[in-house]
Amino acid sequence: MKLFFLSYTKIFITYLKPIKSINMNTDFLVTIIFITILVIFIYWYAGYSTRTGKLEDANKNYIPDSWEENFSWFFSLKGLIMFVLGLAIGYGLSGII
Repeated sequence: MKLFFLSYTKIFITYLKPIKSINMNTDFLVTIIFITILVIFIYWYAGYSTRTGKLEDANKNYIPDSWEENFSWFFSLKGLIMFVLGLAIGYGLSGII
């Protein structure tokens, strides 16, 4: 009985090794997708709040002036941030598909 249990456990552990890496890639992918959605929402809300007049935008670049003072790097690196997030999503999908 003990021999049967040990061989069964060895087979089970061997079977689980690929599944563990898939779960790790899935967790990474879900985290990156969540961060991407959050960043897209921030960019969208910046444009929405200035178009509707909720926040002031003196230079008409669809970034509220109060946000532009503190987080100008976030808006100036928009293309690079979205590119890196897209690469990360592609890397995460390559491990799953």
